[in-house]
Amino acid sequence: MSTGVDLASFLREGTKTAHNQLEEKNILKSMRATHPDLKVWLLGYQAIAVGYRHMAGVICASGFCNNDPRIPDIAATADAYKRDIDALSAEGLAVLGEPPVPPALTSPSQVFGAVWCLNGSRFGARVLLATAEREFGTKATRYLSALRQQHAAPSKIKKKRRNAAVQDPHPQGIEHTEALKGAQATFAYFTEIADAIWRVKQ
Repeated sequence: MSTGVDLASFLREGTKTAHNQLEEKNILKSMRATHPDLKVWLLGYQAIAVGYRHMAGVICASGFCNNDPRIPDIAATADAYKRDIDALSAEGLAVLGEPPVPPALTSPSQVFGAVWCLNGSRFGARVLLATAEREFGTKATRYLSALRQQHAAPSKIKKKRRNAAVQDPHPQGIEHTEALKGAQATFAYFTEIADAIWRVKQ
């Protein structure tokens, strides 16, 4: 089902509660402290890294969005998150062994909703990178190649073209309610990982 509301607004409104709940999770809330603890901050970063990497894997494996101009950057960012997790593991700082299984996305519209979530994380990446540089310097930034990847200008994709997929009119065949299911499933997966890492920390 589609509505008269443009797709981006529909998704923002429909995920507002889930987004706020994720932001208030202890492990992620701790990252926004005035002077965050480095080890706790890196645990929060792992929650983001694991969630992004595995949701990107679901998206790319689905084959539903191969022509979406945002996919190359999402795949490159997922690869960068894997490198960051590997670097943390090499230092004995990674805490999540086997991550939760990511949700299945069963339609192009659901995949579109997940892509919308990951693509929308660029602003948060800029904020996190600025915090890490200010508070920790190289003690943290050596693990943050994915944040730099997201902060950099997307490879060969102009902003107008990137955003075209979430402007009105929405892409042909994308159902609002199905896209929302994909977006909500993505937020729920990040929340599940945040909870799992917080339990390990305890």
